[in-house]
Amino acid sequence: MAESVSMVPGADTPDGVESFFRQALEGLPGMVFIVDAKGKLLAWNHNLEQFAGIPSESLSGASLMEVVHPEDRLGAWKMTRNILRSGKSDSTEVRLIGRQKRRTLEYLVQASRVKLQDRNCIVGIALDHSARKMVEKELAIVRKMLLERNENLRVINQLYDRLQGYHDLGTILQASLETLKGYSRINTFGIFLYDPETRNFSLAVNRGFDEVMTSDGGVLPSSGSLTGLALAQGSIVLSGDIGLDHRLEPRVRQILLARNINAAVVIPLIHFSKPLGSINLLFEKTPDIGESELKTLLTIGHTVSTALANSRQLEDLQHRAYHDGLTGLPNRLVLHEQFGRMADAMESQGFSMALLLLDLEHFKKVNDTLGHQIGDALLRQITQRLNSQLAEHHARLFRLDGDEFLILLPEISSIESTLSFARSLLVELKKPFEISSLRLELSGSIGIALAPRDGGDSRSLLRCADIALSEARRQGCGVSMYNRTLDRYTVERQSLVAEIGDAIRGKKFCLHYQPKLDLASQQVQGFEALVRWQHPRFGLLLPGAFIPLMEVSEAIHRLTHEVLRQGLEEQRRWREKGKDYQLAVNLSARNLADERCLNDLTKLLHQYDVAPGLLELEIAENTLASDPEEAVRLLNRIADLGVRLAIDGFGGGHSSLTFLRRLPINTLKMDQSFIQSMAESKEDGLIVRSTIDLAHSLGMRVVAKGVEKAATQNLLKEMGCDLMQGNYYCPPKAWRELERWLRG
Repeated sequence: MAESVSMVPGADTPDGVESFFRQALEGLPGMVFIVDAKGKLLAWNHNLEQFAGIPSESLSGASLMEVVHPEDRLGAWKMTRNILRSGKSDSTEVRLIGRQKRRTLEYLVQASRVKLQDRNCIVGIALDHSARKMVEKELAIVRKMLLERNENLRVINQLYDRLQGYHDLGTILQASLETLKGYSRINTFGIFLYDPETRNFSLAVNRGFDEVMTSDGGVLPSSGSLTGLALAQGSIVLSGDIGLDHRLEPRVRQILLARNINAAVVIPLIHFSKPLGSINLLFEKTPDIGESELKTLLTIGHTVSTALANSRQLEDLQHRAYHDGLTGLPNRLVLHEQFGRMADAMESQGFSMALLLLDLEHFKKVNDTLGHQIGDALLRQITQRLNSQLAEHHARLFRLDGDEFLILLPEISSIESTLSFARSLLVELKKPFEISSLRLELSGSIGIALAPRDGGDSRSLLRCADIALSEARRQGCGVSMYNRTLDRYTVERQSLVAEIGDAIRGKKFCLHYQPKLDLASQQVQGFEALVRWQHPRFGLLLPGAFIPLMEVSEAIHRLTHEVLRQGLEEQRRWREKGKDYQLAVNLSARNLADERCLNDLTKLLHQYDVAPGLLELEIAENTLASDPEEAVRLLNRIADLGVRLAIDGFGGGHSSLTFLRRLPINTLKMDQSFIQSMAESKEDGLIVRSTIDLAHSLGMRVVAKGVEKAATQNLLKEMGCDLMQGNYYCPPKAWRELERWLRG
């Protein structure tokens, strides 16, 4: 505290209150004091300090009665008690003892009760008789200032308490409105919120606005308004005469003047330099705003701004959680949360719904070759184009992952119309996109599931749509409808999922081997290892029953490791018996996309000391189409180990020999669909012959799989095919059975 004004130590006062007391107390004539109910000094001015002749540090908490003549103290105490009890102002004449008790002077003391920090106190002033007429006026000023300070603190505390813990915008605005209604000096006001897209301020809540003010004056521009100026300056803006203030938009000025509103105060709502809105106070005449009230208005603005910023941040976080940041489309969380209500509404009206899962073909190439900026722009254009097609069908578009979109189509009339709608979307997608002077063309595939036919919840329907999408991609037909016959994940097969891990650890998987016959020498050249699951309930399961389940989980990597381990261990035993048979093992698409395959292969070759050239890894042709560039990279690294590589089922997919030239392929296995019909079909025979010739020209061996007839074997030998395998020669067998067959 400054030496001229002192307060009780630790008093809880707002910023600037010391300056307030210094100005208030020092500006008055005579000796001004504030005491508590026991007469202990809380504050005083320099006049009292000089009169008493007591140091400032000794006055704090001292009894005011020390400067009152002993004979007058009883009367002074009685007046004090009456004031504290009744709350009415009173006055008395007392003799005061001056510096070092050398002077005794008569003073008129006028005092009143005030409440400070929930305590009853006395504020008083001691003047000589000549100043008596000024006492009541000056004392009233001090009392008014204290009362205003109390109201300011009450409003701020009430506003803070009401807003604390609330994040809903409507609740925040209503709480702010109710608090400001209780502020005696504010009768007409409005809270405006800033829209960054339009750069305008829109009226959110108000008190005292009529219909015209709400409608015609409910939107304020950033430029040409006091509101915009307050936000730009970051400070309160006052207009003392609206009629002459050209900072206001003429339309708004006319509305206010017509309602006898001649002055305005705009409190900006800003949080870390980000504009949020404003509180606009309207008055019939220019308000008298002192320093204390100005601080109060700034504190109100800061409190409301903080609450609004917290609300906006929460809204932003919620929007990000439920929407795609790039396209603004709702994501799968929104689908799962809203689907039930939509499905119930459609079902109650007798309608079916359709989920269309759309996947873009070769979108990854756009990102890899042209960059993510072009890829992002393309996704935004795709979103706009799809939305333009969906509007008339009342369909909703979602973005799930990467290049996958989902269309929710309500009120479908028939399966045919749904298929037709899906095909029309693909036709629209094939139209070129113009991005940064580039002309890009895309295609896609769509899988469709129907509710309630294929499922009653969004997750099961999404799985069905994904199965249909896989079928559409496999067939290259663009659109496919879910059918249970396509579903590899029936209830029975799903029951196997939980057992896979235990079966691998318990060594329930074993290998059967099918020999490969060298057609020129008629000798067994090697074997293909085929995995089997010896299941305790279902018996011996073939790969088609469990491999698809594993390929969608991490289990496929552990199974591949187990197959390689068993196969290489058997191959080592062959070598110990003087047999250098070649072994072929199949890899899945997930193996080719994971470094673990290469690491496991390297360790196992070293562990079993097998010559890499005696191991051949077979890759299905369709696994190359999904990501050919990644396949080239990984297969080259495998070939660097000395391991041979084969393409399995060539001819059944969309690969070409031109593409295969880029891969380190040693062997081509012809798809059995051509082999099994080549003896009866002249066309298939020509395809097989030309494939063999072209493969040989590229330095590859050719294996014919699925040979079931002697005539087929003879034709293959005549055409120069290198190897064959099939049930005609020998079906897959466990190694012990195969040993007897070899001896036989």
